[in-house]
Order: sequence, then structure tokens, then C-alpha cells
Amino acid sequence: MSYEKNSIVINIGSYSTIVGFSNTELPSCVLPSSYMRKKSNNDEYIFDKYEMLQVASPRHHELNSEDYDVFTLVDNNGLPYNWEGIMKQWEYIFQEKLKCLTEEYPLVIVIPMISKTTQLRIIMEKYMELAFDKFNFPIIQFIIEPLATTLSMGKKNALIIDIGFNGCKITPVYDGIIIKNGITKNKFGGSFLDYVVNNFIEKKLDDDDVEMGNDSDESIKTWWNSNTWIQDFKHSMLQVCDKDLGELERYYQEQETMYLKQQEQMKQLGGTGIVTGAVPAFNSNIINMTNNPLTQDKNYLYKPSARTIKLNQKEILNLTEYLFKPQLISAKFNKDEGLSEIISKSIKKTAATLSSNNNSTKDSESGINENETATTNSNSNMIRTVGASVIIPPKINRSNKSDNIDNNNNKSKFLDDPNLNHSMNENGSNTTTRTPELIYSSLLTNVIITGSTSLILGMEQRIIQELSIRFPQYKLITFANQYMMDRSLQNWLSGVTMSNLPTWELGRWYSRGEWTVAQSSLT
Repeated sequence: MSYEKNSIVINIGSYSTIVGFSNTELPSCVLPSSYMRKKSNNDEYIFDKYEMLQVASPRHHELNSEDYDVFTLVDNNGLPYNWEGIMKQWEYIFQEKLKCLTEEYPLVIVIPMISKTTQLRIIMEKYMELAFDKFNFPIIQFIIEPLATTLSMGKKNALIIDIGFNGCKITPVYDGIIIKNGITKNKFGGSFLDYVVNNFIEKKLDDDDVEMGNDSDESIKTWWNSNTWIQDFKHSMLQVCDKDLGELERYYQEQETMYLKQQEQMKQLGGTGIVTGAVPAFNSNIINMTNNPLTQDKNYLYKPSARTIKLNQKEILNLTEYLFKPQLISAKFNKDEGLSEIISKSIKKTAATLSSNNNSTKDSESGINENETATTNSNSNMIRTVGASVIIPPKINRSNKSDNIDNNNNKSKFLDDPNLNHSMNENGSNTTTRTPELIYSSLLTNVIITGSTSLILGMEQRIIQELSIRFPQYKLITFANQYMMDRSLQNWLSGVTMSNLPTWELGRWYSRGEWTVAQSSLT
């Protein structure tokens, strides 16, 4: 290829869209993964965060009768769905932020791990349609987030704990392969914390008869609250307890009870004259002298109404405890959906999957369960990669009950790469014997914590504590970037690293010519 090795890298996340050039250390722009559109004029869009904040502010709503709606680019699973909005956002980025000619640059898109091959194919084709037909990019590459994070850190085994805006997702990587059966996730992330914090502060203000302060439309109000005072509250006040909050509370209660008993005994002994010297007078408020950190008060300035809210440490810790025990906030939430539970489940499912694959391989070599092994490793269950870049899954023929691959010769050149057989499927592709103990050790010594919500104070320590309880016999090593900016940009930075590999052959690139041939063959 004749193009310079300087690509445009785009990562559309659940909370923000990050765009920049591959030869820079920082992105050129960071925008919300949402936008505003005026109700009276569907052609007027706002993508810049500060312009959106200005429009969404209560002051602007009082002075201006024009109303806007807020739309998102990704769904609750973190997958892109609003393709018209993405197209408009890219037009704004390339014209106003990057100010570049798209036909002169390769495009690298960093996408989340998508287990369903049909869904992955649809999303990749949508991106190609935008890149090739609308913006005339010459070539495009798709990078998978967890695999790029693992490989960019020089690892082949990792347990990626991504605590993002729309939830937590645990992705195991073993021998450079994502184990699909080991992926677990829940919906308790940054947006869930926004909901919890908003309800908590709203209740505090209701107790004081104070108004929340934003009477605009619900979508505008929710977005404005999330990006102003809720974000400030999360950064300045939230903290994760380093152990189970219920156990910690019981411990301090026991300490207080013991302290009171000691004081009572000292009073009684002093009355009999057995103890000589001055005896401190018994005080019914002596419980406050035990210095229980859970009862310590803190003040938070609620800026919309310039009101100081008083809350104690237990209330603050309880807000983040819902991430680990969602059943505490509502009985409809299952305790198995807690963060520590899905991490443990991912590790165990990965070990079970790889161990069963060893047994299946041995049985198939001896002629046992050969058909079952072939089905498990069929192409329809594979997502193939070259390094961290994903190969578009072959089209599945739904005309019969079995999910056979469409072997149309005109399409196979674009859809299939028979020479590229590095794959990630449900069971992994390496037949090396692996014991559960080896798998546990490999994952637990390479725990990578990422996602902007993971920056809450104490989150890493709590994860280590929970894992040490569930896997006490294994060594734990975690990797978490301590800089807020770097961790929030980690997926984009990993994509930049993967796009800067020394040769083009280390990634799978798709050209506009391939796309044109594929489209013409379909018609």
C-alpha cells in the first residue's frame, strides 16, 4: 500500500467519542457519544460538549424558548445504532475538528467485543458504508477493544475488567484469543451510579424542601445533571469501601459495644473502691468517642441551588456498594449480577471452557465425539482476528436450519481470508493442554482494570479484596493506569498502538475496491 502510516483513529464509546491521528499521543477531540437536535429544525445539530452544556443549562432555558432533544449514538449495550447521528458527528469532526481530507488517510475504528457474528458483521458493514460511500476513505481497519488493550501492554493473557458508563464487562483473553464463553457483563456502571446519586441527592433536598432547579425537558435535564453536578459529586465525594460494607459496619458496632461494656465495668469497679485513682465519669454519649469512620460527616455543595448538603461516610460508601450488591437497591436485581460475582463467573467459565476443549480435542483424536468437536469449532461460531484487528465474519445462509456459510465465490474474496487462520472462538484455537489451575493463575496475575467508572477511589483495592476471597490460593496482580485521562482514553490509545505496527500485514485492512466489488456482486 502506498498510504502513509498516519491513520485517523476513532473510538465511539458508551460515554464519549474519541478521535485523533495515530502519530499523536493525545486525541484531537473528545466529544460526548450523544448530541442535541433542535425540535423546530431537524437539520441543526450540536455535538460539542460545552455548547451542549450551555443549551441545557437552566439559565438558557429561561431566556430562550427554543427546545432541543438529546439523542445517543450507542445503545445500552454500548453498540452503535444511530447511524444518521454518527454520520452527522463525523461530518462535524472532519470539518471542524480535524480539518482534513478523509480520502488521504486510512481509518481505524476501535469497536467493543461483539460475541454475535451476525451482529458484528452488520455493524462492520455499516461502518464501511459510511467510510467508503460517504467519506471516501481509502482503507479501513477494525480493532477490538479488549484484545488491543491486552496486546498493547505486551501480554497474551489478561482478564479485562471494563467498568464503563453503560455497565461492567469482563473479557478473558488467553493466548491472544478472546474466550467468548467467558465473557460476562452487567448493566451497573456509570449511568447506574448517576441514577443512584440523583435519587439520593433528590431525597436529601426533598427533606430540606429545596427544588432541583432544572425544569427543561426530561432528556435535556437528565443529560445536564449527569454532566454537571452528578459528575462533580462522583469525582469529589464517591468512594468504594475496601471490604464488604455490611461486614465493616458490624465490626464497628461490635467495637462500640465492647467499648461501652468496658466503660460500664470501669464505673462499677470504681464504685466498689477496687480501682484507685480518678475514674472517668460515664457518659451516655461515649459512643461518639470511638471514632467510627462510618459516622464521620461530610459536606457537599449542591451548586444548582447553592445549598450545602450534609451526609456521612456510610451513606457515601453505600452508593458504590450497589455496584457489588445490586440487590440492596431493589429486589428485582439479582445478587449474581454484582461486579465481584461476574468477575468470578468469567474466570470459572473460561477455565471450564478451555479445559473441556482439551478433553474434546483428546477425544476427537481418538475418534470419540468427532462430530461434536466439529460443530463446536465450526466457522459459524468463529470471530477471526489478525493481531487485534477483526476479520469480517462470513455471511450466514439462513435458507436452511443449519447455519451454513454462504460460499459464493464472488463474495468469498472479500468476506473470507483463508490464509488468515488466527481465530477466536468459543473454546479458543490452541490445543495445548491447560489445567484449570494454570488458567486461573494466568488470568489472576494479569488483571487489567479500565473504564472511566473504575477511577472511583478504592475501586481497585475492593476488586483485589473480592478476588482474594474467592481465589485465596492464587497470586493477584492488577494493572490500572493511575492517571484519569489515560484510563479514560485507554481504548483509543490501545487502538493507536495497534495501528502503528511496523507492517501493514500485521493487521487486516479493507480497501474501497474490495467494498465496491462486494457491493456489485450483491446486486
